[in-house]
Amino acid sequence: MKNTPLSVILMVHNEEDTIISEVKNYYQKIIKKLPGSELIVAEDGSRDRTREILYGLVEKLPLVLLVTPKKRGYAKSLRLAFTKAKGELVFYADAGGKHDPEDFWKLYKKIPKYDFVTGNKSNRHDPWYRLFLAWGLNKIVNIYFKVSFSDIDSGFKLFKDKVKKNLLQERWILTNNISLEIVLRVVAGKFKTTEVAVKHFARKTGASRGLPLKKIPRAVFNILLSLPKLKNNIFESN
Repeated sequence: MKNTPLSVILMVHNEEDTIISEVKNYYQKIIKKLPGSELIVAEDGSRDRTREILYGLVEKLPLVLLVTPKKRGYAKSLRLAFTKAKGELVFYADAGGKHDPEDFWKLYKKIPKYDFVTGNKSNRHDPWYRLFLAWGLNKIVNIYFKVSFSDIDSGFKLFKDKVKKNLLQERWILTNNISLEIVLRVVAGKFKTTEVAVKHFARKTGASRGLPLKKIPRAVFNILLSLPKLKNNIFESN
């Protein structure tokens, strides 16, 4: 898999403060080093100047822009990006300055032996309640689905085109936690999977683009209710 071209997907929503530096970093640190690769920016209904900035960037860099004035939701934006991705490998990362693009190479080194590599955010910089919920969610999912992941919902993943094609054949269920569901579907599909520690940084500006604190209890409740359906859909049918 040496020098294999890939599709890098950057998931973006309301990132006017960091989007320029992030796009340039992902382009310089990954795309330019793998000829034939592409950078897809999946912007999802930003209410700030993010789209305007991206329109300016596309005149300077060869980007594939997927923008919308109306929010699709993370899962729909990611699925659309998958359908547009042309690379032999697909890598997606959440924007917001939370990840180091250089950590991509840690995942890339694993690809010759694995079909799917997911990042495990080490030394995670999140509010205490998010750390607690993430810990609890990982415990529940690992026990219920008999898997073993430290950070199953991480938005920092690399996989082969055959994995992407398999994922696009299926109807996704956990729209608010699709990264979690993707890992479970990959496991159920018998793909060779591993987890790699990557750095995680606190958001430099603004609040988290994830669920606000007041909506988290309902979101957790809905996830727990969906687990039996997800298990039946993914594992019972395989």
